[in-house]
Amino acid sequence: MIMGVFGLIAALGFEFVTRNRGAGKLPSQPEWKSGDKDSEKAYRLLLNPKRLLFLIASYFFFGAGYIIYFTYLIPYLVTKGIPSFNAGLIWSLIGFAGLFNGWIGGKAIDRWPSGYTLASGLMLGTIGVSGVVTNNLLFTVLGASIIGLVSFITPPLMTTALLRRHVPHQAYAACLSIATAFFAAGQIMGPVLGGMVVERYGLQFGVASSSIFMAIAAALAGLFGQQQRKTSNDAVLKAESLVE
Repeated sequence: MIMGVFGLIAALGFEFVTRNRGAGKLPSQPEWKSGDKDSEKAYRLLLNPKRLLFLIASYFFFGAGYIIYFTYLIPYLVTKGIPSFNAGLIWSLIGFAGLFNGWIGGKAIDRWPSGYTLASGLMLGTIGVSGVVTNNLLFTVLGASIIGLVSFITPPLMTTALLRRHVPHQAYAACLSIATAFFAAGQIMGPVLGGMVVERYGLQFGVASSSIFMAIAAALAGLFGQQQRKTSNDAVLKAESLVE
């Protein structure tokens, strides 16, 4: 019930802020001409390997990875003999670190709007998840703090910001919906695969298996960043040839 009350307050606040600001368009967004609607649909933008496929695939694997970690971390801590209250404190520590997550991620993606920025956060998250492998409570808690600080809210925030920059204004809502569906599919798949690992190898390896998906997500985000750089370099070379 308390969550519902906060949800209503957040919804009203969001409506108030967006109504005052209006639905502005970023200057860097590509134009979407009316004649393009029939030839280039939203899904083609997202599933094109030369456009946004690596970004969307990264979002999918992040959805699978982070949900495994958050599903099985607390049960793992409880099996290690940690009282439920202390496990709750660790969960609260993740949430406290998450308070700064959006601010850090927002500043970073505004200054460096690249897949490399997203990949950096995901790699730090992978390191944080790997703290479970050490079988040491201190490293596990530190890893959880890193997850809360850089890999909790930041990847969805950065993915949304990158989509906003790389899709036409009129196609943004459809592209975001499709991207969210990929993310949700990852969230569905993650606990199933994580549960299979838990049944066969135990909770520790089940939690640690999320690092595999996080690492794949980071690699795909890096590939998207490399693609961005190549596109930018090609545009510069084309502009220079036109000047000459």
